Amino acid sequence: MIQSITYIERIVHDYDEAIEWYTHVLGMEVRNDTPTIQGHRWVTVAPPGAETDLVLHVPMPKQEQSVGTAPIVTLDTDDCRGDAKVLKEHDVEFMGEPNDVPWGVEAVFVDPWGNPYQLVERARPKRTHAHMERTTTR
Repeated sequence: MIQSITYIERIVHDYDEAIEWYTHVLGMEVRNDTPTIQGHRWVTVAPPGAETDLVLHVPMPKQEQSVGTAPIVTLDTDDCRGDAKVLKEHDVEFMGEPNDVPWGVEAVFVDPWGNPYQLVERARPKRTHAHMERTTTR
């Protein structure tokens, strides 16, 4: 059975430019940067401690039209509004302001190649009075 998601591919125009943006703007770390074939490289980045890596891939000549067409990737945060403010200071393009939604707070932005990301601060479970009574009477 499937155990986890290991990689998500993001198509970019330039490896070094992408590494710079993902590490300095989003605070990710480089996990792999290995030469492969025909001048390509196996480059992966991820937030520190994350189990899933983003593969930064420069397209082959006939794949150029696929830059910026990847499906949305959700990034979890503990402060969506604060992180959005910091990212905007680094000229990250947001599709709107952070919104309150039933599952928390979210904001959508794109990387310099047009790949979309959803920044999500998950709603904290509300503690009910009954829950408080159960935890205090144990």
